[in-house]
Amino acid sequence: FLDRSGKLFEYIIDYLRTDKLVLPSDPLERERALEEFVFYKIPIVKEKIIWKLDANAKHKGIQVTGDGYIAEKVGGDENSFVYGTVGFSSGIHEWTVTFLKYSKAYTKGCGVGTKEGTNYSTDYTSNTIGVYRDAKKWGNTSGEFGSILEGEAYKVILDFDLHSVSFIGKGLNLRGDIVPGKAYYPCIYFYNKGDIVSVS
Repeated sequence: FLDRSGKLFEYIIDYLRTDKLVLPSDPLERERALEEFVFYKIPIVKEKIIWKLDANAKHKGIQVTGDGYIAEKVGGDENSFVYGTVGFSSGIHEWTVTFLKYSKAYTKGCGVGTKEGTNYSTDYTSNTIGVYRDAKKWGNTSGEFGSILEGEAYKVILDFDLHSVSFIGKGLNLRGDIVPGKAYYPCIYFYNKGDIVSVS
């Protein structure tokens, strides 16, 4: 006898039959379904994310690695953003942000932005939605939240079917509203010199 959800098991059966991963549209149900794959030890082959961190769409104090998957704050302490290379305006998109290193116990975070204008250092709340360290959030977000932790990975789910962006991880379960018809880009927010973040 297995005390597991029969409804969620349907996603596993469909995956084994078709080799195509179809998950619930609701972010929390999607997370529960993925936990079932882990429980039954069924590996999921996931495609590599189709975007990278954009070395041309960033604050001057941020350095992006050649492969585009790691960014480091090399300038002084100030608000700084780097955006992804691809903006999304439909579908469901998911990626992981890992906060590899903190130089100080201070602000850094992840989110999505409309990339309106080219100011990567100030007025970050006007065209972005996200979550940042010390149990805070910016933009129109609600839900359970705790401090983002060094070394922890956090999942970002951008869902145009539900008009929402969700942030899920250890001690974190936030959801924000996005505006239909706009293109949203992944973004990372830094403040302190020495902070390092990766995306996958």
